[in-house]
Amino acid sequence: MKITFIAIVLSFAIIPSIAMAEPKFVSNINGSSFAINASNSGSQAYECVYSYSFNHAQGSVASQFSGKFYIEAGVSNISVISRNTDRMISTLDFDYKCTEK
Repeated sequence: MKITFIAIVLSFAIIPSIAMAEPKFVSNINGSSFAINASNSGSQAYECVYSYSFNHAQGSVASQFSGKFYIEAGVSNISVISRNTDRMISTLDFDYKCTEK
């Protein structure tokens, strides 16, 4: 009886977090290019506003950009940003805020 109760309590705690999971982002820097991909394993679609900046290895001024995108529920590994530059990238900063749609 006690085990059944614990299983029920855990299912109520875990299922909402799976259903309401925000998109996850993965970045990859490869020399002078970078990519940011997103996945949304949840059951809700999201609209996300993002901004990013990057610096080159020589310490030049950071380049800053921003945008918005919509991601459907159940989507995995879609490209949000893919960019090539003329010099090596030393740092990449990515910030986002997603709201349920």
